[in-house]
Amino acid sequence: MMGQQEAIADARKQGDWLMDLAAQRAERDTPAFTDIAIDFAVQFLRGQPHPVSSEIITNAAKRAGIRPPDDRAFGAVYATAARRGLIRWAGSCKRFKGHGTRGGSLWELAPLNQLTPSALGHAGPTPAASPPPGEARRAGGGL
Repeated sequence: MMGQQEAIADARKQGDWLMDLAAQRAERDTPAFTDIAIDFAVQFLRGQPHPVSSEIITNAAKRAGIRPPDDRAFGAVYATAARRGLIRWAGSCKRFKGHGTRGGSLWELAPLNQLTPSALGHAGPTPAASPPPGEARRAGGGL
């Protein structure tokens, strides 16, 4: 019989797999979907005075016309943006969707990303600290 920790690990692996499939489909349907959605998320966060939940960013992106076939593709967007050092995980929040899943993730700009490239003295952001292990992979718009 499978223990609770093994069941949780299996569920996370399945969630990651489904998120990756959703991201691949989004890229097939809309080439560069991930980069388009990351650009939107970064610009959206620039206008916010505090961390914002991935569900709010996802809904705003959809209102702006950035609509993958499966919202789980947004999970890969947040994970990729965090790996690139553009945003960082800022905590958990209560979800308004999710059907019994863990809490939602809050995101904010990575500290150096809040500066303009000219203020940094180069063309791009400097990588920031990563979110806690596993948080970026589980985060996001899996609505």
